[in-house]
Amino acid sequence: MSEYRPNLVKFPATFYVISDDENYRRDDDPLPYREVLEIVRASDDDEESDLQWEDLCEAVRDNQSPLSLLLLTANSHGHAAGLARREFFDGQAVDAARRAVRDAWNNL
Repeated sequence: MSEYRPNLVKFPATFYVISDDENYRRDDDPLPYREVLEIVRASDDDEESDLQWEDLCEAVRDNQSPLSLLLLTANSHGHAAGLARREFFDGQAVDAARRAVRDAWNNL
């Protein structure tokens, strides 16, 4: 009898992430936070993937609040959400560092 071994490896895929970045804050954390609203795995078919992207771009443009549409390579939907939040946090940290350097330079 041969032993069956399932393949549990997750391969990277392209994900589209829609998020709201407008000063969303959690109650217990004073830092700005990216609220991930939707994650869509891109189709493997190029034409269908392009249609998905266009539909999501239109949805983001038509929305009243300032939403972001990101294109990420991740292993899962949860991984894509984590990458989107980390990218936002990294951007916030860089902005804070720029402000600190600017303020220090102006106080010389």
